[in-house]
Amino acid sequence: MTELRVSTEEKKGVVVIHVDGRVDAFLVTKIREIINDLVQAGKLRLVIEFAKVSQINSTALGILVGRLRRVRMHGGDIKITGLNQEIRRIFDVMGAAKIFDVHDSVDAACKAFSRTMYNGEMEKKSEEETSAGSDTAANESSGAE
Repeated sequence: MTELRVSTEEKKGVVVIHVDGRVDAFLVTKIREIINDLVQAGKLRLVIEFAKVSQINSTALGILVGRLRRVRMHGGDIKITGLNQEIRRIFDVMGAAKIFDVHDSVDAACKAFSRTMYNGEMEKKSEEETSAGSDTAANESSGAE
């Protein structure tokens, strides 16, 4: 029996979840718990790295799609990296490759967040930058971070 190992690290405001092992319905509960905890903590920019995943089943993939919906309801996103050919085929067949934003590397996935607007954060920053020095910008920036 292969043990599922999950670790997290934060890179420039993005939490990377590294997964190692065989992901099935029973073992995906650890990933689900981690994502739930991150959402509760307000960490909504997530990358799941599958480079060391040997197998995933459709039930586990369905649970991940459920977590994606929850994260998006809170204004965030989950990006996926490190899919080998077999895992990518499962993502394609199940339609998950169209739902998740899939990238070739963790760095590419993290950079994609900087080009994407979530929860109006980048929009607020742009407004603040263009209105720098005005009273409006000062009011908007209080509590923005």
